[in-house]
Amino acid sequence: STETLRRQVQQVARERDIVSLSDARRLLAGEVKRSGSAASRDVFAITFDDGYASDFACALSVLSSMRIPATVFVPTGYIGTERRLPHDRLYAALCECFRHDRQIAELELPEPSRSALGACLAHGPAATLDRLISTQPHDTIVALADALERRLGLSERDLPEESLLMNWDEIKAVSAAGIDVGGHTVEHVALANVSAERARHEITTCRADIQRHLGTAPRHFAYPNGLYTPAVRRAVAEAGFEAAVTTEDLENRRGGDPFTL
Repeated sequence: STETLRRQVQQVARERDIVSLSDARRLLAGEVKRSGSAASRDVFAITFDDGYASDFACALSVLSSMRIPATVFVPTGYIGTERRLPHDRLYAALCECFRHDRQIAELELPEPSRSALGACLAHGPAATLDRLISTQPHDTIVALADALERRLGLSERDLPEESLLMNWDEIKAVSAAGIDVGGHTVEHVALANVSAERARHEITTCRADIQRHLGTAPRHFAYPNGLYTPAVRRAVAEAGFEAAVTTEDLENRRGGDPFTL
């Protein structure tokens, strides 16, 4: 809820200095200095992945009223559409499988979807989803979501409205309110599991999409599912981004790589 989020942000603000992602990067690079009591406090940057419309309706009112900076990373191919992200579709289908104890053999899935799911389906929907995304190419993930929906009689439009992303007018309003908009590929592709050419296309096209709609190029990028390689990291830097965010639970230190935050 809005009030819960407000309390959470207030708690963080009591313990740390909340700054923009750009300011955090500059502090880590030593481009700016902090003095006085601020020098002893950690800084904290708020980011959101994907840009779910319902989440941001809540978050934007809180952040704007408290004058708190934040960054939202968006997969541009889904903005303003009825399409649901592949991981949301696959998770819903996996939950249906586990809920009814459906066996892989019963589903008669085509290859490579059958093998990919059979090797992972053991520890519940969330763990299965994580393993599939971390090990399988993006097209296999999409094909598996398609196949499971067909076999289970589901549709991506059966997913709740909370899984819809913002449209471009909403993204523009977010940007106008001072929230930074960053890149998150076009199709929410786990970049470590696709070809170098596909990864570059996803990175550069999402940057161009955001620039075309907002009039300014995004400065920051988030690796979908936190997955990247040295080659992907280079591609993000070469595309013109100034920093990129992972999901690694590590402390950021001065002088660290801005493309592995």
